[in-house]
Amino acid sequence: EFWVKAIWYFKDSKALTDQVMDAFYKCLIQHAEYIIRMHSPYRYISNWGVIENHGLFEIGVAMPDEALRKRYVDTALSHLEMEARIQIMGDGVQWEQSPSYHNEVLHCYEDVLILASRNDIDVPDTILNAVHRMAWADLAWKKPDHHQFLMGDSDDTDIRDYISVAAFLFKDPMLKHGGFPIL
Repeated sequence: EFWVKAIWYFKDSKALTDQVMDAFYKCLIQHAEYIIRMHSPYRYISNWGVIENHGLFEIGVAMPDEALRKRYVDTALSHLEMEARIQIMGDGVQWEQSPSYHNEVLHCYEDVLILASRNDIDVPDTILNAVHRMAWADLAWKKPDHHQFLMGDSDDTDIRDYISVAAFLFKDPMLKHGGFPIL
């Protein structure tokens, strides 16, 4: 996620020579191929599966090669859809029931939706519905100080950023009410 995002901060730098960019893309391809190769049924139930496939989606969107772009994006969305079906319960809670894990998964899915929107990529309704339900779970969980409740190994974290992003993505005024006053 961060490599792909960070490179754009330096897009006008003379240090980003063709040689550097070739090495960058080769590293991304190597990483994407590793994620695909290491995929297993276990990943469908693990928050790590979402994290990995979010990364694969990021890499896919960044690829200048159209064939690789399509392969990585399609593979990531296929896996992310299955993971949403398995991991996100009807009430929107990620099955591991740790607020921190829930919000890491929510972040990954929200980021995929943002990138998909910016790049005219269709996202399955399964994912859209799961992300919307996850944001509503956060809204229900949010304590008066806007932090997630502490359960398991969760951190004392303000969750308005996740709710605000979902409010924007879904144009949902109730989520907006639970997020930051200004995006």
